[in-house]
This record gives sequence, C-alpha cells and structure tokens, in this order.
Amino acid sequence: MALILISAPLYATPSISIITDTNSIVQGGTLTISGVNFTSYSTTTGTFDTFESGSFASYWASHNNLNIGTANQRNSFSTRNATDTLTTASNDDAALQGSNSSSRQWYVSFWWKVGSNWSWGTSQFTGTDKWLSNIKIIRFWNSTGAATENIYLSFDGFNGSLYEHQEGHGEPLHALHVGPSKLTLNTWHEFRFEFVDSSAAGVADGSAKIFFDTMTIYNVTGQLYKTTEPTNKRPQRVGFQNEWGCTAGTPDTDGCPQPGDFYMDNVYAYDTIARVEICDQPVYTQCLQYPEIQHINSWTGTDINITYNEGSLSGTQYVFVVDNTGTASAGFQLDGPASGGGGGSETPHTGLSGLASLTGHAVMK
Repeated sequence: MALILISAPLYATPSISIITDTNSIVQGGTLTISGVNFTSYSTTTGTFDTFESGSFASYWASHNNLNIGTANQRNSFSTRNATDTLTTASNDDAALQGSNSSSRQWYVSFWWKVGSNWSWGTSQFTGTDKWLSNIKIIRFWNSTGAATENIYLSFDGFNGSLYEHQEGHGEPLHALHVGPSKLTLNTWHEFRFEFVDSSAAGVADGSAKIFFDTMTIYNVTGQLYKTTEPTNKRPQRVGFQNEWGCTAGTPDTDGCPQPGDFYMDNVYAYDTIARVEICDQPVYTQCLQYPEIQHINSWTGTDINITYNEGSLSGTQYVFVVDNTGTASAGFQLDGPASGGGGGSETPHTGLSGLASLTGHAVMK
C-alpha cells in the first residue's frame, strides 16, 4: 500500500473572528481584533509619525529640509503635517532619514501631496528640464550608507515614470509605469512599501511590494538584495529627495524654474511587515479608497489591540491583519465608525503592551 503524504502550508492565513471596542469606534479609540494565525509581531524600532505633537518623532536621525506645517491638511482629524518648498538648490532633501537600526524586514508608508506650483521634470541632467526630474522617494540602505548595495524607488522624469532600482550589483531597474498623469498635483496620494531583505549574502530570497494609492505597482520574490554585503538595511530616505537642483553642476540648463511645494503626513516605518490596515473593500487587493495603517498597542497569535485610525476613509470599512509573511486576512467589516470621515476627536496613543518601547507615537488622524 502506498503511503500518501499531504503537506500542510508552513503558515496558515490569518483569520479574524470578532472585533471588540473599549470606548466605541471613534478616532483614537482602542479596538481588540481576535482570531487565529496572526503569527508573531516582533519589532524593536520604528514610528508612526503624525506630526500632531508639533515636532518630529525621535526615531528619525534627521528631518533634513522638512518643517512642521499647518496648511493643506489631509483630513478633518489633522492639524499638522511635514512640508518643504523645494527651491533651486542642489539635492533639496524633503525626506526623513531613519535611525541607524537595521532589520531584514520593513514596512513603510506615507501620504504625500505636491502643490499646484509643482512641475515634474522630463530631462536628463544635461537637458533643459532636469528640475524635479530625479527624485528619490524611498531608499533602503545599510546603517552607514557607506556600502554600495541599496534598493530605492525614484521618479525618473527623463523616462517618464516611477522606477525601482537595485544599486550596487549590476544596477537592475524596473519601470513601474506610473508617470505624471497619475502623480497628480494638489491631491493627496499614498505610497506603501513592504521590503524583505535577502537572508544572507548570495541568497536570493528577498522580496518587495510597492503600492501606489490603491494599486500594487511592484511585487517580486526570490530577489538577490545582498551579493557581497551581509548587513541588513534601514529606511535611509522617506519622502522626496530632489537630486538635481537647477544650479547643480555645470551647465545650468533649465533656467531655475519656480519652486515646488511638498507635503507628507502619517509616516509609518517599522521593522516588520506584520501590520493592521483598514480600507473600504472586503478584499485587500481591491480597495477603492486608500488604506489606512493602524497603530499596534499589543499583538499575540490570537489577539491584536490597535488604536483606531479612520484617517480619510468614509462609509463601510474592513479590517485586515497582515502577518509576518505578508499574507493578508479576509476583510472583517467594522460596524459603526463614528464620524464617517470627519469630526471626532484626537486621542493620544495608549502606548505599547508587551512590545519593545518605541519612540515618536503621536495622536491618530
């Protein structure tokens, strides 16, 4: 008699069975998500920076040229964001720099907006429209930035699109087919990044997902992100780092065009891809409104406590648990958000329970 072996998957899909609240479903209230197969949540560094405190979270090694602003807020819960008016200077850096703590896994997301005075560049450095044509959006690099191997997303105006770059080992790059027609002015957009580094030098087991608004624009596995450099990476830049000012180098070919206003909000960066998000559809990949990341207070394999962040959502909402393999649960309908996209009050985070102490937690919005 033949013996038939049926192998079970190494990880089962997360499943939500019930959500309970402690003080009704309101902005800044706490919710407990119960279910199975949530896997582990282990994090030692990171932040969910809403800028509502009026200062930058202590997690950031630098905020470069960004300042706290009170104009052009994303929703009715928000009173502050981070902003910079990019000028003609070379390498105008409207981006946050992560701390030197590195990790194999990172999940980073942020909302951003450029003003009506923004003009996406279209030429190479020696061309006549290099201003705002080479913008680094996120860069995963080692803790010093001295090593050559790094992964980044950039707007390459000379090619008319967003590109994913792998620097330091053959320079592979991938066109993501998102250009100025989608990167619209005077509109809030969202970038989300799920990054898993190679486990060791020479091992092709890295992965990456990049989300723009409601679209998955990049999704790869089996990647070689470490060839000779064994160190893990950290988010070395998060925001808009303009590489080519109109006065950078010689010659000055584009006549120093007008400045461009940049805003960013709700910047989330943690050293695990496990997370909780909420959107308006029951299937994670079919959200029609941009997902809102949630602040984690505690996490076990069967229970997760979050501080509810409605953000810009309105109408019916669904909660998703994404585990540490990047697998999302089915959406669980959330009954009765109080404000429907506006109103409510802002409440301080309740702090972490059973997790390492993290810095920079501000109020939800």
